[in-house]
Amino acid sequence: MALAALSSARDGTRRARATVQLRPASAAARIGKRHCVSATVRSGRRRAAQRGARVLFFVAGANPVNGTTTTDGRGRARFCYRGARAGADMITAVLDLNGDRRAQVAEPRAVAGQTYFTGTRPSPPSGTAPDVGGPGENPPPLLGPDPVIAAAGDIASSSTGATATAALLDTVARDAVLALGDNAYSEGSALEYATRYAPTWGAQAFHTYPVAGNHDYDTPGAAGYFGYFGTAAGQPGTGYYSYDLGAWHLIALNSNCTEAGGCVAGSAQEQWLRADLAAHPAACTLAYWHHPLFSSGKHGSHTQVAPLWQALYEAGADVVLTAHDHDYERFAPQTATGVIDAERGLREFVVGTGGGSHYLISLPIANSEIANDDTFGILELTLRPASYDWRFIPEAGKTFADAGSAPCH
Repeated sequence: MALAALSSARDGTRRARATVQLRPASAAARIGKRHCVSATVRSGRRRAAQRGARVLFFVAGANPVNGTTTTDGRGRARFCYRGARAGADMITAVLDLNGDRRAQVAEPRAVAGQTYFTGTRPSPPSGTAPDVGGPGENPPPLLGPDPVIAAAGDIASSSTGATATAALLDTVARDAVLALGDNAYSEGSALEYATRYAPTWGAQAFHTYPVAGNHDYDTPGAAGYFGYFGTAAGQPGTGYYSYDLGAWHLIALNSNCTEAGGCVAGSAQEQWLRADLAAHPAACTLAYWHHPLFSSGKHGSHTQVAPLWQALYEAGADVVLTAHDHDYERFAPQTATGVIDAERGLREFVVGTGGGSHYLISLPIANSEIANDDTFGILELTLRPASYDWRFIPEAGKTFADAGSAPCH
């Protein structure tokens, strides 16, 4: 989805409203490749294409460069550049209304994101059930004998927390990054993904397997989220998919139940989940979504996702990762009703520590084994053929830690 910002400009005695749209909203390429964007300028009540308008382009980030072009008969101005360094770029197109060749605050503009990477671009996750899920490609080869994932949610806001956790991702030899929702504050808009998520966690875009959070749906249809991640986020309107990583089966679900068509028993998502589990009887299974079934944090427990937990429990799944509350919490293996079950229960991690402001935990609820509410960080999981290891990695300067191992069912 394109990014746009509106502004008013006086033209004689009347005020004409102009808009700028910049496409593509996000893209990626290996370093050395040429990247082009197209800015479309329209004005007036009939949104007529504006010909001959000067558009200023500014690239900030890994490959800073500026340029100026004018619109053609279709109101389009094209700008291209070649990235020589790996990393995230933010491209801004500004309509030069007053002709001074300088970007003014009141002038209409649009923003897009571009990421340059080295080596071979990893494939996105593979969908496994009919009509929903991700694209039908295989994940990239593993970096080691056992896959390693890094996860957190509630990530990129106006604070520096996302910068701190993004730096941690570079210290982990990870095969996959799981973005657990509310990845770009405060509305999950295309602009926020381009200006807040892309410069931080966006560097990991090509092995990120995301889920949507509630703030992503503050933009209608989570258009900013689906537009940024593309096919890696599953199909818009559903947002759930699955894939294999080593010996493990991973399932990304959509806990925004209303927007996803429901989470109740018999809903399309719950039925898809049961079919997916039956089709992939892996020894070890991990599921992840945004809203925790169990949480001691500010938002508390979300019982709407209990049917999804129940389906996973009946299939012998092992781990659930969530976020939403801006804290870290680990629970003992338990059933969907909160009964300890060391034999078949699922262990839930709440990892809302990606960078959003912290939430206070006042009193831990039943079966909570450890919690922290003042440390940004990421959860590292090593997925072995019949077990898993976990390690919470705190931001630089903090000392909170949590680590352990457990067998699969």
